[in-house]
Amino acid sequence: MNRGRSSVWATALICMLSVLVIAVVGTAQPDFGEFVRFEVSDLQLISWESRPDWDPAWTGPIEAATIMAWFHDHGYPGLLLDLNGDGVVDELDTIELADRFGRNPMKTEQRGFTSDAWLVHGLASYVAERYPGEFVLKLYDPGFPMEFAREIGMEFAPDVIPGIEMILEPEPNYASYRLELESAEGVILGIAQSDEVNEFFAGRSFLLDPIDEQTYGIDMVWAQEDFWTPGAQGQVLATQARQTDALYVMIDGAWRLVEFMLALSPRIEPGTGVPIQEQYPCPPDAVAYDVTTTNTPFGRVEIEECVTREGDIDTYTYTVRNIDFERNGCGICWFGIPNFLGLPTIDQTGPVCWFVNPYTFPVGWDWHAPIGDCGILPGGSRVFSFSVPGPTTDTYLSGGVSDCPVTVQQVNHTEDAAIAIAGGGIRELRMAVRVRTTGPGEGPGRCPDLVAEVLRVACDPMLDQYAVVITGRIANIGTAPAGPSDAAVAATYGGVTEPIPALAQGDDHVFTTT
Repeated sequence: MNRGRSSVWATALICMLSVLVIAVVGTAQPDFGEFVRFEVSDLQLISWESRPDWDPAWTGPIEAATIMAWFHDHGYPGLLLDLNGDGVVDELDTIELADRFGRNPMKTEQRGFTSDAWLVHGLASYVAERYPGEFVLKLYDPGFPMEFAREIGMEFAPDVIPGIEMILEPEPNYASYRLELESAEGVILGIAQSDEVNEFFAGRSFLLDPIDEQTYGIDMVWAQEDFWTPGAQGQVLATQARQTDALYVMIDGAWRLVEFMLALSPRIEPGTGVPIQEQYPCPPDAVAYDVTTTNTPFGRVEIEECVTREGDIDTYTYTVRNIDFERNGCGICWFGIPNFLGLPTIDQTGPVCWFVNPYTFPVGWDWHAPIGDCGILPGGSRVFSFSVPGPTTDTYLSGGVSDCPVTVQQVNHTEDAAIAIAGGGIRELRMAVRVRTTGPGEGPGRCPDLVAEVLRVACDPMLDQYAVVITGRIANIGTAPAGPSDAAVAATYGGVTEPIPALAQGDDHVFTTT
């Protein structure tokens, strides 16, 4: 059911609460760009108190089972089954899987600790048996082959365990931690506890901008008991990572070496993806239904939005169709909706292997494809949804899409809004653009009928940093004048805000912001 509007698509686009453009200033350090925060928010938390016969030596099996449970929920159900026979697959089965890992393939019970080699052997064998040929296991530890040969009694090779490819990588560093986590991979860090034993953590996030030139905010899943939460419960360790001669993490007030890291990755070839239902059936009693098409610099994008209400919960579902959006041989790798009202997220879903990030004001809800995937190719579509407390008002918003990252050795000058997100001299560039859509807002009529367009985006080198300069135009296409207090141009990052002067009917205003 199409619902009428009292204003054009940009009615609420450029109110004081809106975001018109994205401007990013990067420095010689990694610039976190459009993904200021990133976290895998749905990892299970189990602790070594979950079973009376466990102790702190069980961190390896615990974190291995944790990432199996995550993959179970993200397209690989065979990695966690109903092990206790109660008819459901839940955290109790994750605990049972960790126990089975520790008692046999990972040798925790037998040896009193889990070594890197037995952790890898147990995890790789388990995954290869259930999904042969579908995963890659990357091992960040150049000395791992010697340890593997000594403990397992087999010479290390990429195909030493049939059904899974194992790739040896350099020493772990912050850039590789960030890259693997953002690429929809299960990440486990082995942090030195003694000369021979590591304590294992599941990678969960990188947070905010660098604290200084070498220090970053991260958090990890920690199997230590959270005594502030009823029942046996692991915890999220919010801490810092420091990249100097090696990667260190702050634990209990001390910097500890990240001696080992693994990343379990689905084998995704560029241009492939999991097909989904092309048409989303919006029920007749839907609160709202809208279809918008946006001509972006890289092609057209259609967004079909359906809003349903069940009790006091509103669910917004978006079918994003790539009509002919293409750049660097790929399609759409990121989709985002702003959350100007700061609504809490009850649920959020997306395509298999896409990451979902349920943020509050001002970032909103966003989804992005794992690095290496070509996203939504021309002619394809994907479905995204989130649920929030209702009742809400569906109104025009400026959403966003972006192309897929392109890795280059350095940034000199580009007409794109370049986002540098990887360290070590390697920068990955992507261009985010606005798309017309609707979403939770304060309703039409808040602003005059103003429309906005970006005329030019330039990334200008300035000494050791890059400033993105945006030139745009605001036009009043309505029948009423717009006062100077009705609108402003705001940059998502950098805090730049430029007020717009009063605009009579038919007037426009060209602006430049950095």
